[in-house]
Amino acid sequence: MDAFALTGNIAGGKSAVGRILSRYPDVVVFNCDKIGKEIIASEPLRQAVRIAVGFDAYPHGQADFPAIALKIFSDRRAKENLEQLIHPLVWREVRRLVASSPASIKIVESAIVFEMNVRHYFKAVITAACPLHERYRRLKEDRGMTSDGIAARMHEQMDDGVKEKLADIVIRTDCDIRQLEWRVAALYHTLQSWQK
Repeated sequence: MDAFALTGNIAGGKSAVGRILSRYPDVVVFNCDKIGKEIIASEPLRQAVRIAVGFDAYPHGQADFPAIALKIFSDRRAKENLEQLIHPLVWREVRRLVASSPASIKIVESAIVFEMNVRHYFKAVITAACPLHERYRRLKEDRGMTSDGIAARMHEQMDDGVKEKLADIVIRTDCDIRQLEWRVAALYHTLQSWQK
């Protein structure tokens, strides 16, 4: 694809990097989590999702994403079933969006670029990196997650150091927002140079 990947582990700052990058007029960021949620919420897939993760996925007619997350992070079989159903549809939509976008810099944000072995889809992979203790603090204090919930999610992701070694570009996010904006500006200029 004519796109860069933006990845990183939970609470590693990839979404903050994506938001700042999306402010540049020639950049578009496609978020795989958002695309996946739209697919799960769509009417045609509801029965298949119920079969994959359980019939309580759509209480009151709407997708209950916290309940779905709780299920897939506590039941490996349910997680695998949902991934087999959703991931091909997400990547098909990502390809369509990238191909149809007029932006000169296209970025696909996904936490599992390396885990899904899709790095070859992209011109380069950017990893947002942050020390484990700071990621843990963000999840506990900013998101109110429990220690068990944090452990379950972290257990499913590749080691931070491995992601950094596999990445073409690493951006560190353990800083204040002003400094992160400066770092993202440098990243933006690097991506511009890759386009030439």
